[in-house]
Amino acid sequence: MTKDLRFKNKKENVGFTLLYASMIAGLLLAIGAAILSITVKQISLSAAGRESQFAFYNADTGTECAVYWYRTSKTGICPAGLFPPKSDSTNDQSCTNISSNPPKCLGLALTDKYGGQITSFAQTGLYSFSITSQGANNICFDVTIDKNTDPSKTIITSRGYNTCDKGNRFERAIEVDF
Repeated sequence: MTKDLRFKNKKENVGFTLLYASMIAGLLLAIGAAILSITVKQISLSAAGRESQFAFYNADTGTECAVYWYRTSKTGICPAGLFPPKSDSTNDQSCTNISSNPPKCLGLALTDKYGGQITSFAQTGLYSFSITSQGANNICFDVTIDKNTDPSKTIITSRGYNTCDKGNRFERAIEVDF
């Protein structure tokens, strides 16, 4: 009995097409998964950068608010300014006459660390205020004005947040000396 060689060669090559197709499909799937992973990471990084910018802009807003009130309050609202240097008790120049027209930033009242509206500043040399505006604006910052470290210098530190929620949020700070 003679065997047909053509038939034998066909039987040995059966399945290679399926093997090649599955190898190519696996390679394309791996490339697609790598591209998807890179895309997801880039989107996450972009969102983090955007939120960080919001926090920085809020810190800058807090700094500008403090500088505005530092400079304009000396023009009649308070004799030594809204943030006078620390008192030695003989020269008390506390800013207590602002209750009828309390200072505001962006139309929002300055609040203390407990959320109450600020209507006066005692002459301590260290002052702080906050703005919290949830909703569409979502403006949140905390500002500290320090006149204790060096009486000839005022240090304004503003911490801005991308959201008013205390959970997972970005914080950026700006410090200005003048």
